[in-house]
Amino acid sequence: MRAPSANAVHEYDAAQVAERVRGRVSELLNGEARCQDVLREHSAKLVQEITREVTAALDGRMKVWVGEAVEEELRRQREA
Repeated sequence: MRAPSANAVHEYDAAQVAERVRGRVSELLNGEARCQDVLREHSAKLVQEITREVTAALDGRMKVWVGEAVEEELRRQREA
Protein backbone atom coordinates (compact mmCIF):
# COMPACT_ATOMS: atom_id res chain seq x y z
CA MET A 1 0.00 0.00 0.00
CA ARG A 2 1.31 3.33 -1.02
CA ALA A 3 1.34 6.40 1.23
CA PRO A 4 -1.06 9.12 0.13
CA SER A 5 0.52 11.73 -2.06
CA ALA A 6 0.77 15.32 -0.91
CA ASN A 7 -2.04 16.21 -3.32
CA ALA A 8 -4.30 13.52 -1.85
CA VAL A 9 -3.75 14.92 1.65
CA HIS A 10 -4.60 18.40 0.40
CA GLU A 11 -7.66 17.11 -1.43
CA TYR A 12 -8.85 15.34 1.71
CA ASP A 13 -8.23 18.43 3.82
CA ALA A 14 -9.99 20.60 1.24
CA ALA A 15 -13.00 18.27 1.24
CA GLN A 16 -13.06 18.29 5.03
CA VAL A 17 -12.82 22.08 5.12
CA ALA A 18 -15.51 22.37 2.46
CA GLU A 19 -17.80 20.12 4.51
CA ARG A 20 -17.21 22.19 7.63
CA VAL A 21 -17.90 25.39 5.71
CA ARG A 22 -21.09 23.88 4.27
CA GLY A 23 -22.17 22.95 7.78
CA ARG A 24 -21.49 26.42 9.11
CA VAL A 25 -23.26 28.09 6.21
CA SER A 26 -26.22 25.78 6.74
CA GLU A 27 -26.31 26.65 10.45
CA LEU A 28 -26.06 30.34 9.62
CA LEU A 29 -28.91 30.18 7.12
CA ASN A 30 -31.06 28.16 9.50
CA GLY A 31 -30.29 30.65 12.24
CA GLU A 32 -31.20 33.56 9.98
CA ALA A 33 -34.43 31.84 8.99
CA ARG A 34 -35.27 31.36 12.67
CA CYS A 35 -34.43 34.99 13.33
CA GLN A 36 -36.69 36.09 10.49
CA ASP A 37 -39.51 33.90 11.81
CA VAL A 38 -39.09 35.29 15.33
CA LEU A 39 -38.91 38.83 13.98
CA ARG A 40 -42.11 38.35 11.96
CA GLU A 41 -43.89 36.84 14.96
CA HIS A 42 -42.71 39.61 17.28
CA SER A 43 -43.67 42.29 14.75
CA ALA A 44 -47.15 40.80 14.40
CA LYS A 45 -47.56 40.81 18.18
CA LEU A 46 -46.43 44.43 18.35
CA VAL A 47 -48.88 45.44 15.63
CA GLN A 48 -51.70 43.65 17.46
CA GLU A 49 -50.80 45.33 20.75
CA ILE A 50 -50.55 48.78 19.15
CA THR A 51 -53.87 48.21 17.39
CA ARG A 52 -55.54 47.28 20.69
CA GLU A 53 -54.11 50.33 22.42
CA VAL A 54 -55.08 52.72 19.61
CA THR A 55 -58.56 51.21 19.44
CA ALA A 56 -59.02 51.58 23.20
CA ALA A 57 -57.77 55.17 23.13
CA LEU A 58 -59.96 56.08 20.14
CA ASP A 59 -62.99 54.37 21.64
CA GLY A 60 -62.93 56.72 24.62
CA ARG A 61 -62.19 59.75 22.48
CA MET A 62 -64.89 58.87 19.94
CA LYS A 63 -67.51 58.78 22.72
CA VAL A 64 -66.46 62.28 23.78
CA TRP A 65 -66.37 63.56 20.19
CA VAL A 66 -69.77 62.11 19.34
CA GLY A 67 -71.23 63.54 22.56
CA GLU A 68 -69.82 66.97 21.75
CA ALA A 69 -71.09 66.81 18.16
CA VAL A 70 -74.59 65.82 19.32
CA GLU A 71 -74.66 68.64 21.87
CA GLU A 72 -73.51 71.15 19.24
CA GLU A 73 -76.17 69.97 16.80
CA LEU A 74 -78.91 70.15 19.47
CA ARG A 75 -77.77 73.69 20.38
CA ARG A 76 -77.78 74.65 16.71
CA GLN A 77 -81.28 73.27 16.23
CA ARG A 78 -82.59 75.09 19.33
CA GLU A 79 -81.13 78.36 18.10
CA ALA A 80 -82.58 78.00 14.61
